[in-house]
Amino acid sequence: YTPVEVEEIYEVVRSRLFEDLGDIQEHRAVAEEYFSLYQKLGEDVPSECKEVSYRERIVRAFPFHPETIDILFERWATFPTFQRTRGALRLLAEIVADLYKREHTAPLIQPAHINLANSAIRREFIKHIGNEFEGVIASDIDGPTAKAPKIDREMGTEYSKFRIATGLARSIFFYSFSGGERKG
Repeated sequence: YTPVEVEEIYEVVRSRLFEDLGDIQEHRAVAEEYFSLYQKLGEDVPSECKEVSYRERIVRAFPFHPETIDILFERWATFPTFQRTRGALRLLAEIVADLYKREHTAPLIQPAHINLANSAIRREFIKHIGNEFEGVIASDIDGPTAKAPKIDREMGTEYSKFRIATGLARSIFFYSFSGGERKG
């Protein structure tokens, strides 16, 4: 009955959601690419992302970006209704299933990839933050007439395929909540 520690959660998530994650050398190669990118971005990324230990966190969290799991455990787990490990596993399972169905090919699952248009995923969030945010998601982030996808379409075909505005909106949403007095 001892709660799972943050450092252990990566392995718990991986072992519960995946039978086989492939070659560890591929995980290391992905981590190296991200780490190299973070080094090049300099001051545009938090300093912790440029530390060698962060590269190892990426390897341990693979196929998730560490922030995806960390935000669930550090922010969303502060909601009294969110069961830290079970809640995270349930949500991550829905996210993985959605990405698999959509044949998503990103090397790591990041907050930007959380498809809030998927009703099962959206419901997992809404039940903790309140139904009033259903309209926010539909009008701003991931609805048929939402602003973020509209911006993506207006950027033109060269950029729209990357869904930058939608990814940013999803990431901001995911990071914006905690069980404190202020939410959203």
